Amino acid sequence: MAHRVDVLTIPSSTGAKARISQGLNDADTDCKTIEAAVVEAEEEHSFRQGSITSQGAVQQFYQSILKKAKDSHVCMGCDRGFSDAELPDLERYVSIFLLQLLDGT
Repeated sequence: MAHRVDVLTIPSSTGAKARISQGLNDADTDCKTIEAAVVEAEEEHSFRQGSITSQGAVQQFYQSILKKAKDSHVCMGCDRGFSDAELPDLERYVSIFLLQLLDGT
């Protein structure tokens, strides 16, 4: 079992309390303790990791739509056929959508 050190019990003569307090003030957080800031950071990391994973899944999905349309001239969503003349429009639409997804717009 790890021994937990409460940073607020560190003697102030070391300047540790001041450095910790300044670090928390400088950070992008309203947390008052290191423990709370770490929990907040872990939650944000988890959220961002999920967002990245979701973006990857969406990107893969749209790329598979485009591949299916190119390979078989059929829409995956509605099973409608595509002509060769319609493919450039679909490619442009998917490309713009994926660029917006990556830019976050």
